[in-house]
Amino acid sequence: MIRRLALSLTVLLLFSGVSDPVQAQDGPEFSLESIHASGTFRPEVFQGGQWTDAGPVVTYIERADTADATHLMRYNLQTDERTRVIDGTNLHAEDVDRIVPIEDYTFSEGGDKVLIFTDSEEVWRANTKGYYYVYDLDAQTLTPVADRDAGYQMFAKFNPSATKVAFVRERDLYVVDLATGTETVLTTDGSEGAIINGTFDWVYEEEFGLRDGWKWSPDGQRIAFFKLDESDTRSFPLMDNTKRYPEMTEFRYPKAGEQN
Repeated sequence: MIRRLALSLTVLLLFSGVSDPVQAQDGPEFSLESIHASGTFRPEVFQGGQWTDAGPVVTYIERADTADATHLMRYNLQTDERTRVIDGTNLHAEDVDRIVPIEDYTFSEGGDKVLIFTDSEEVWRANTKGYYYVYDLDAQTLTPVADRDAGYQMFAKFNPSATKVAFVRERDLYVVDLATGTETVLTTDGSEGAIINGTFDWVYEEEFGLRDGWKWSPDGQRIAFFKLDESDTRSFPLMDNTKRYPEMTEFRYPKAGEQN
């Protein structure tokens, strides 16, 4: 009886593993290009949301259907109305001869200009260096804040009257007159491994979340900024082994009990 029961269970298990062959499903075929090189499967995200002064209205960034472009949108929470503030497919930057995507933005106090941040790169943990453009909503013109060849810009801001833009470049502060395009350096002592003006080092960003280190005065006549001196802090070597050929970099890093 026991032997017969065991045989029955064995037969049952053998037949339970047999199933019909999987039938091919009708539908579009996937490819590596459609998965990785296109935006077909890119998730929708709510990026750059900012409240406005015009009631229950927010602005945000929306990816365009075509090209490497992003739109600046406005959404009224009360009426459920969406309007396009800037058509990203029209943001053709003449200095690089291509469309530049909106990664971040700031409206002027008057609301007639938008400071656009684009083509960013990572500094420590966040993409805080890149290039800035001013978009005039009335004239529908796009103007670079500064020459790209001079280097990346960080933490650019309009003055209250939106006649000037100041920013950090290579550890120094600069200001640009938007009417003339004249660039003026405000600090000259910024240097690698020593003085930092208007931003912070790795320790402040990592431990305190501090990155942006300057601000316009309410009347636009002055700028308050942090100045760091890390010359007494010893360098720490760090190897980036994520690339085919590892690269060695050094940055100032205070160990416990050392100078900071």
